[in-house]
Amino acid sequence: MNLKVINKSKIKNFDSYMEKARAIILNEKNEIYICNMNGSYQLPGGTIKNNEVPLETLKRELKEELGLIINDNLEELIHIKYYHKQFPKYKSEGFDNRLNSVYYYLIHINSNQINNSNFTDYEIANNIKIEVLKIAELKALIKKSNSNIDNKWKKFTDLELESILNYYNVLTNKKNIL
Repeated sequence: MNLKVINKSKIKNFDSYMEKARAIILNEKNEIYICNMNGSYQLPGGTIKNNEVPLETLKRELKEELGLIINDNLEELIHIKYYHKQFPKYKSEGFDNRLNSVYYYLIHINSNQINNSNFTDYEIANNIKIEVLKIAELKALIKKSNSNIDNKWKKFTDLELESILNYYNVLTNKKNIL
């Protein structure tokens, strides 16, 4: 998987590290599935736990969030490392310099493959919702002024989402898919 690094020059050292696996999931209408957690948009997927490899994490998270069972019907896209300065801590006050290492995949599905979600207590407490949008609609949501949204992670999740959507746009234009 190719590697891209974002904002490395802004951070010499980092205090925390997180590995994740996420997917651009497109249905037959070329709509994208997105997780909305209190106005912060993320691709479906989540944190790599224990000794999982990224693909195992993705399978576990997509079953949980979308009721989606994936086998090998996916394409590796890219591995992006994001260096985030002043990233809010999850379980306490304060900030860290954080390295998020995210493995991205592309999955094409039929809408009828999506079943019931089984969110974790954390996701339920943070009002997670699955939305289905056109990619242009999602890009507009990211660019829209969100001064009324009280979500301390939003600027970081927006950067990550915008980065992968831009990469996908370049990739699809090269392949002449869209």
